[in-house]
Amino acid sequence: MTESQKVEQQWATPSADEIVELTKQHVGYMEMTDDDAVWVQAGMPHVLLTTIGRKSGTAHKVALPTWTDPDGHRIVVGSFAGAEKHPAWMLNLADRTANPRVRCRVQGGEYWSDHEVLAEGPEHDRIWALLTADRAWYNDYQAKTARTIPLVRLPVTEAIDPSCSSARQLLRAAQSSRASISATPRPRTLPRSSRHSVDITSSSSGINI
Repeated sequence: MTESQKVEQQWATPSADEIVELTKQHVGYMEMTDDDAVWVQAGMPHVLLTTIGRKSGTAHKVALPTWTDPDGHRIVVGSFAGAEKHPAWMLNLADRTANPRVRCRVQGGEYWSDHEVLAEGPEHDRIWALLTADRAWYNDYQAKTARTIPLVRLPVTEAIDPSCSSARQLLRAAQSSRASISATPRPRTLPRSSRHSVDITSSSSGINI
């Protein structure tokens, strides 16, 4: 990336309850428009993720700020503002049975991503250092919690044709995932010591900060 992604925090960190409500509102706006005012908040592009609940099997949507790594892939951060528990969307993505790939809506389009959870280790640490050079508040969040804040890489795997129905796209994704999941190594999941359950208040929202 040649364009600067540096953002200085100029807002107060919201409470957990505020995060839930803000995210619900943001998801609603993102589903209505592609306007910059909705998709680029505080200088940060956002993505709308649709995850499948690892326990419920139902779809959940969450709006998240993105940062782009040196290879051009979007990165999202499971910070939950430094809470002791992982956000529900992160736990869902770490479950590769429920979410072998994730649906990503970005400004102007949608795609499927064979996402990569960076829970810990050298690659997590490399990306974290680059990320926090641009967005230093994530270091403050990390200092608040004993868990290692995980990252998720969201490469573009398959573009979603807007002319196709959602049901058809979901069927194709499921068929593709079932065919390939046994042939590919399972990516790193969240460390056992840092896995927690998180209650969420709406099936159409997640937790984001």
